[in-house]
Amino acid sequence: MHEHHPADPVARECPLSCLGLSRRAADPLRFHLVDRVTVGEVLRLWENDELQDVRNLGPRRIEEITAALITAGLVPAPRGQERR
Repeated sequence: MHEHHPADPVARECPLSCLGLSRRAADPLRFHLVDRVTVGEVLRLWENDELQDVRNLGPRRIEEITAALITAGLVPAPRGQERR
């Protein structure tokens, strides 16, 4: 099992827990992805605009997942909302 430390960069191979999501965001992803629950698989869903297809993920949780991917440096922040 891979243990992630907050100071380490988040890699695609990291388990879902590396993103620090709430249970309300993480559980639907675990159910949807079954045995491929990695940051890379979540990123693939985000890149393909498929997060809204995950059962029990509403707009607020999708925003939470997007924010976690931005914080991890895996996706760019929306224009005008870059980290300072």
